[in-house]
Amino acid sequence: MPHEVAAGPSAWHLALRRAPDDLQAQYQAVFGMAGSVARILGSALALPLVLTAGAPGWWVLGAVMASAAGVLALVALRGGGLRRVR
Repeated sequence: MPHEVAAGPSAWHLALRRAPDDLQAQYQAVFGMAGSVARILGSALALPLVLTAGAPGWWVLGAVMASAAGVLALVALRGGGLRRVR
């Protein structure tokens, strides 16, 4: 439970901390919509892979997920200092 409580605000912080003040609404709209798009496209791409390829498809999917997590971790670490939100 504590991780779930921290995940939402942390994700919003990482996504919006560098948004220019005059573009906050646009950044929020894209970030909010990105999850829905990812669920739709992810299902459309992953299901055929794992259903037709079997176990190797699961390995490929796992490698893609691990790579994406690594890239996101690097982006978060290189993000720099915190920015005060007004």
